[in-house]
Amino acid sequence: MPDSFYCQFIPPAPLLADFVESIGMLHNPTDEVKEVVVVPDGRVDLFFLRTGSGKFQVMLIGLETAPEQRMVPPNTLAYVISFKPLAVEYILQTSIAELLNTAKDLPDDFWGFNAAAKESPENGKRMHAKDALKDMLDFFGSH
Repeated sequence: MPDSFYCQFIPPAPLLADFVESIGMLHNPTDEVKEVVVVPDGRVDLFFLRTGSGKFQVMLIGLETAPEQRMVPPNTLAYVISFKPLAVEYILQTSIAELLNTAKDLPDDFWGFNAAAKESPENGKRMHAKDALKDMLDFFGSH
């Protein structure tokens, strides 16, 4: 695992491919804010993110119409599910009409994820980012 900003996206399991474009992870393990450019991709993104301060947040980011520069806080680990637009309202049972170029917060326990996900239940230590991505992929492959 690199000691700098890390980003990986992979295709979903075949069972989810009609609904999900990709599943990914963003990790900024540094003590510095990292700048990224978000380019419109025609997808609606569901983010599960934990910042270095320990705050856990779930948010839905709607369709975007122009590139935008964003900041990734220090020591942030985020997982993202990029939905195909026609599927997102069906799967999430929520309208995305009001989410053009914006986002909305969802409950912290959305889909059963919560702040406890940042620690390994076996030893209470922070999970290695790749192990956490594997766990998330295992979860979506089994549901």
